[in-house]
Amino acid sequence: MATILEGSSHGPAFEAGKGSASHIIKLMRGTEEPAMPPEDEFDRVPETEIAIVEAWIDQGGKPSKTAAKTALKIETPQWKAKTKVSPSILAADWSPDGSQIAIARFGAVQLLDAESLKPVHVFDSLPGKVNSVEFDSSGKRLIAASGIAGSGGQATVWNAESFETLVQFNGHNDVMYDAVFSSNGKLAATSAYDKTILLWDLESGKELRKLKGHNSAIYDLAFTPDSKNLVSASGDHTIKVWNVGTGERLDTLGQPLKEQFATAVSPDGKLIAGGGRDNRLRIWKLESIESPSTNPILFSRFAHEASIIRLKFSRDGSKLFSSSEDRTIKIWETESFLQVGVIENQAAICSAIAVSPKGDMIFLGRLDGSMDVARVPTPTNAVAAAKSVDARETYRKEPAESKSIDEVEPNNSAGEAQVVSVPAEVKGFIAANSSSGADNDLFRFSAIAGQSLMIETKASRDKSPIDTRIEVLHADDGRPVTQVLLRAVRDSYFTFRGKDSDTSDDFRLHNWEEMNLNEYIYSGGEVNKFYLHPRGPDSGFRVYPGTGKRFGYFGTTAMSHALQSPCYIVEPWPPGTTFLPNGLPIFEINYENDDDSRRELGKDSRLKFVAPEDGDYLVRVTDVRGFGGDEFKYQLTIRESNPDFEIKVDGPKNIFPGSGAEFRVGVKRKDGFEGAIQIEVSNLPEGFHATSPLKIEEGHVEAFGAIYALDGAKSFSEEQAKAVTFESSAMITDQSVKKTLQGFSAVKVEEKEPKVSFAIISTPDDPLPSERNFDKPLVFEVRPGESTIAYIVAKRNRHKGPIKFGNEGSGRNLPHGVKVDDIGLNGLMIPKEQERQRFFIKAESFVQPQTRMFHLKVDNVDKLVCPPVILKILTAKTSDQ
Repeated sequence: MATILEGSSHGPAFEAGKGSASHIIKLMRGTEEPAMPPEDEFDRVPETEIAIVEAWIDQGGKPSKTAAKTALKIETPQWKAKTKVSPSILAADWSPDGSQIAIARFGAVQLLDAESLKPVHVFDSLPGKVNSVEFDSSGKRLIAASGIAGSGGQATVWNAESFETLVQFNGHNDVMYDAVFSSNGKLAATSAYDKTILLWDLESGKELRKLKGHNSAIYDLAFTPDSKNLVSASGDHTIKVWNVGTGERLDTLGQPLKEQFATAVSPDGKLIAGGGRDNRLRIWKLESIESPSTNPILFSRFAHEASIIRLKFSRDGSKLFSSSEDRTIKIWETESFLQVGVIENQAAICSAIAVSPKGDMIFLGRLDGSMDVARVPTPTNAVAAAKSVDARETYRKEPAESKSIDEVEPNNSAGEAQVVSVPAEVKGFIAANSSSGADNDLFRFSAIAGQSLMIETKASRDKSPIDTRIEVLHADDGRPVTQVLLRAVRDSYFTFRGKDSDTSDDFRLHNWEEMNLNEYIYSGGEVNKFYLHPRGPDSGFRVYPGTGKRFGYFGTTAMSHALQSPCYIVEPWPPGTTFLPNGLPIFEINYENDDDSRRELGKDSRLKFVAPEDGDYLVRVTDVRGFGGDEFKYQLTIRESNPDFEIKVDGPKNIFPGSGAEFRVGVKRKDGFEGAIQIEVSNLPEGFHATSPLKIEEGHVEAFGAIYALDGAKSFSEEQAKAVTFESSAMITDQSVKKTLQGFSAVKVEEKEPKVSFAIISTPDDPLPSERNFDKPLVFEVRPGESTIAYIVAKRNRHKGPIKFGNEGSGRNLPHGVKVDDIGLNGLMIPKEQERQRFFIKAESFVQPQTRMFHLKVDNVDKLVCPPVILKILTAKTSDQ
């Protein structure tokens, strides 16, 4: 009746005393659309019956006295079981003092002695399945959720000491799935198949508010420790965060792919855990506490081979337990959420788990009605202790120039390998196939633990037809030397289109929303690294280096990948690390290379080898296709690594007065050097200003700055350009290395003003600055995981069309992980004949505190750039801020 009176977006279904004017009567007669019932599907309601309803409304539309709600029950035939059956255990909770365990079965809740598991008391005569049971924080009260499908739900609160019933809640019109206490003991929350959450006052038993927003059944609830927020897991593939005080929905966590059956909040209130039918464990950082905010996803793990149905944190927050339909319970540490234990081979699905207050014991209740208490396995997993895949490298200066020697046959086996001394340079060739198979050449060398060597071939660059492949093997038995173990933590596949072996952009992947920058992706033997997020579902990731041909990592060679071919998000671990199974593969990457993974040597091979221990090793050279012949010549070099870098500057040729143009500083990295490089620009001619300092970040290959011509600046000559200095510095093997590059393009200052003048401003109504103050640029601040707003204002001189600033790369010289956000497929743009636009600057959660100058560049009008502003990355917000 309440639902009928509430009505829909059109208003209430009827108004008492006004039968003919009521919405429901008009729908039944077909005078309002849509006519009900649909004309093509059912016969229309006879006018005689419509008249009865109309008369009832005219008389006040009061419910019948016999329509009072009856007790929840379902009438079914009673069949006597032919075998002894123990009802399924559907939920469980361990009392805070550790003395009792409450378990939920069909129609009853049992209190068990925690040591003997013998019943202490039974709360029976509950309607239908009891889907949840929970002690309050004091252990003195117990709440359970039950109900009858299609009839209603019921939550019951008892005194856990006297066993008396304290209150019942009956506000849902379908079966209840969960009922939980708030941490402060004042409230209860219930959820049901009817897609709603109800908040109740425990003292009065009154309903306080209804939370609406889910589009499917709500299976699990969790209050935060401060009782300010409620988290809900639903069949609509989402987890939502609610403000308990106002009922406002603060965020929807939309990364899950399928129904979410379980959620939990960490004891410190900082993390949300979720799991469900997509087999993944996800961890979010809880940010939206008082007002709507984005809660960033921190971890996503392929956790089980079937649906996750229960999640429980230990009371000290050091462990998270997950139970699954795959009949396993897994234990996760809560810093990196790596699996540290597993309880396998359960006789039936563990539909109920409860953790002892000390976190050392776990109760297991199963669908077959069986139960026991198991000791939590001691974390022995080496993954938890392994911190880095990088071995400590040592570098030694070569004592002398390498001498060129010729290959000596036979050298096809480990026992016949030709002995060489580092540094070595060997000239050889791969002979034509014989009865014994394709030729392969092996060379033996010695190395000490941690020694870093570069091994490469020169063949295709000398027009040789050979396509070389190099491998490093153990000298004693010819086994490949393992470089790294890549453990898959999430699976995916290529969508929309496949990839050739060159492209570094538009990597469109299934479930891309929960992938993070700098994560490694393994696909068909190739390892790449995410550089830039997609702009949306109709675009894809960029992988490193973000421009040009893509890089391979760990010496892997670029490959083509077909549409829908599988790929995996992987984490690197040292060889020898042991793992507990997570249902996904582990890839062993050996020291081998076909084509140089940094794309500098064409089809020639290059590999960085760090010796895992003292001893002899083998290098094997083959043709990747198995071809050979007298003309299949190559040169093999084995030498000490010499990490280094070279920078190159590409500058503009012309610039407009009172405006700016962009320049690029690129770096060529050598022998595995990946560190950050700082560049200072000096000795510019009078009247010019340039972005300085610039920073090429770790692993990146370029940085963009801008040069500005102040009003009255004159063109500067080749001689003046050569005096411009770029001082670069970096830390290499714990030593500061500085290099100076002199020289810049001669820059012509145009005589006419630019077609557009523009600047970045902080508030929507600020005018275009009349002067450029390079000594005190405007400052914007943002914290990791958050966004800030800026505005662009333009003065149109000779251009009336749209002013386009680019797409995902529109923020120039921003730190890695900071981007101009929410720009859509059209990019950042001031529309035709308009002069202002708002944009967002978002920092990923991993971005470290720093200060950076950045600018915007117009793509479609003379490549103009605006004066720089400063972006200051603050420290991440703490729970106290």
